[in-house]
Amino acid sequence: MEDIEDILLEIEQTVHDGKKALFGGGVVVNADYILSAVDRIRRALPDMVREARQIIAANERKRQEDAARAESIISAAIQKANQMLSDHEIIKQAEKEAEAIRMQAMDYKDRLESDVKSDIMVLLTRAERALSEALDIITNARSTYENN
Repeated sequence: MEDIEDILLEIEQTVHDGKKALFGGGVVVNADYILSAVDRIRRALPDMVREARQIIAANERKRQEDAARAESIISAAIQKANQMLSDHEIIKQAEKEAEAIRMQAMDYKDRLESDVKSDIMVLLTRAERALSEALDIITNARSTYENN
């Protein structure tokens, strides 16, 4: 898979190396090269999107596994509390421990969900930035091409 950043750098270099137009502030660039670079970006984008989806799916599976683990911990705490019903002091202690374990599990689940959401937002922001940069380059290339 070709790196979009590299292609964008090549396009920028081509624009910087282009000859100044006789009129206006534009430059003359090789339109075939720019259009070829745009096609390369288009071919690379689906791979990036597919990779982002795979990462999101992996994070979702991890979140579900961690939520199941948290539920298992809570269930274990409840079972432990039920086994200790024979004595009043033991009951109080078991309830305390079960609540502490439940709170730990809930805190753990909340942290994991927050981390997954943060990771997803970072990935989406990167993808959005790459798409925006690619669109800016395409728009600039089209404008340069139309002005020539």
